[in-house]
Amino acid sequence: MGMTVWYISKYASPPGSLGGQRGISLAQKFVELGHKTIVISSHSNHGAVIVADDWQSFGRGFDYAHFLGATMLLHRTLRYRKTVSLARIISWLNFEWGLLRLPVSRLARPTHIIVSSLSLLSVLNGYRLAKKMRAHLIFEVRDIWPLTLEAELGLRPSNVVIRVLSAIEKFGYERSAVVVGTMPNLVEHVLEVCSAAVRVETVGLGIDTDLETLSSEYSPPPPSESLIVGYAGSIGLTNSLEIFLETARKIGPLKGIEFELWGGGDLLDKFKREYASDIHIKFHGRLSREALHAEATKAHVFFLATNDSPVWRAGQSLNKLVEYMALGRPVIAAFSGYPSMIDEAECGVFVPLDDGKALEAALLKFRDLPRLDLEQMGVRGRDWIRAHRSYRTLARDYLAILGSLS
Repeated sequence: MGMTVWYISKYASPPGSLGGQRGISLAQKFVELGHKTIVISSHSNHGAVIVADDWQSFGRGFDYAHFLGATMLLHRTLRYRKTVSLARIISWLNFEWGLLRLPVSRLARPTHIIVSSLSLLSVLNGYRLAKKMRAHLIFEVRDIWPLTLEAELGLRPSNVVIRVLSAIEKFGYERSAVVVGTMPNLVEHVLEVCSAAVRVETVGLGIDTDLETLSSEYSPPPPSESLIVGYAGSIGLTNSLEIFLETARKIGPLKGIEFELWGGGDLLDKFKREYASDIHIKFHGRLSREALHAEATKAHVFFLATNDSPVWRAGQSLNKLVEYMALGRPVIAAFSGYPSMIDEAECGVFVPLDDGKALEAALLKFRDLPRLDLEQMGVRGRDWIRAHRSYRTLARDYLAILGSLS
């Protein structure tokens, strides 16, 4: 008998968006595998691409559209520009108000409700809806709140906001039939938070359908005398690019390495001014997904970094790494948390966070490797990600978890 799954996430995006397609990608595969699925999200998502002609009014502030059999609802939630702002918090509350008014009588009754965090508050509405509909509640953790907030803003556990969010986090863990993390070591954190036994499973991030299509055939980098090291993604406070840029400046323009950065963010203009005289460091700004793919394939190696945070003890959950690997390029990761993916695929190296000497040594080592060795390393990553992180594979894993609750 087929299941009916509601997937609630404030930041789930329609197909073709710049990110956040996990919800609709899973939903479409659930439908392919014989199950009804509804994704419930909001318009308040800076990465979403929303084509007006696709959507119709559903009532009570919601619009709806269908994508390959999966239904998606978007609440007309307050939008914001800065990721750290009062407007973002108000936007969270606005979305929860929308969920309180959700026209449930017009939707197929769920057997399972997945609440995916980035907005932690939604687990409260998820619990209410699960009780009302007699459905299983699944709490999907993609970002660990409020630990992320403590780490990024330096707030103490005694802070009233942290205390409230901590209580909601614990409530969500203990009231869910299962907690599903996109990071590999979430169980360690959950056990620290909860005294009761909580079932924790892992279903990692996957390759969005459009990227899977774009990367279906390996494209080697075009000929270049210099090693091109690329970074694609947000350029902001949490992306820890300072050590990367300072190391690039130290290496200088005469060492056969060029640095290309694609993406926008709060620090883009600042970095462009600071490194304007460094001719081997280039900032290209935000591009469409297709243009970004075409540009990023010029790189021989990709770089990523995370900030120094206890969040990473649970392991990384970064769309960026999935996309890098899908494009078939080796990865240098400045990351000091729980390692995963790069090691399994043997497609790059980890260097200690904030260790400029180790990063410089890794860059020079990759510069000196034969290009064929670099290509083979990248192909290993691409093959691993396509074998383990297609959404069809992840959907089957997820459905096995949901089916075990029936």
